[in-house]
Amino acid sequence: MRPSQTYVKPALRGSVKSGAILGLGAAWAIFGLVLAAGAQLGLPPGTFYEMVGVSLGQSAEWPAIYLGFVLHMMTGAIIGIVYMIISDRTRLLRSFSTLRWFGTGVSTGIVVWAVLFVPLHFFLVQPALQNMLLTSPEGSAMQVRAERLGQMSDSILYGALAIHFIFGSILGLLARIVTSSRDVAEAKRPGVKRYDAAA
Repeated sequence: MRPSQTYVKPALRGSVKSGAILGLGAAWAIFGLVLAAGAQLGLPPGTFYEMVGVSLGQSAEWPAIYLGFVLHMMTGAIIGIVYMIISDRTRLLRSFSTLRWFGTGVSTGIVVWAVLFVPLHFFLVQPALQNMLLTSPEGSAMQVRAERLGQMSDSILYGALAIHFIFGSILGLLARIVTSSRDVAEAKRPGVKRYDAAA
């Protein structure tokens, strides 16, 4: 069987390592999109990250932004790890087809949006914005940002879907590149367990 048509089931440690790297790469790739989306809405840079930090109890502006950004990257890494563990251990998901990797990545992004982002948006961020409106001084910059974000709730929600779609597509394509080179190299090693890969 040709190496290009086989793959080796990697150790769990390998899946975790590659998944973390891919997830961080995809999260970093959409960092600019998050900033651009905020700019399109007329918000100061880092506002979305600030809202995440504020919703978790950090009231100071820059610490809240940093907290939101760190959580953004950590979440990307965790998603990448889960994605690679499942992909490396589910034969039906393994493929040498770029289109199939793209599809699994996009599906992952949409699932994350529906399962993680939507509940957080309605049950964590929205209540935090309402609390900011009630507790911020009248006419303050924080109150103005909270009011604008509340008014643009639907735009943020569906804009996030587009961003998650792009995140997933990047994750899938990066996974295709990494697993292709890894499988070809590993398949040449003697004494390793090989599997047929879907076309």
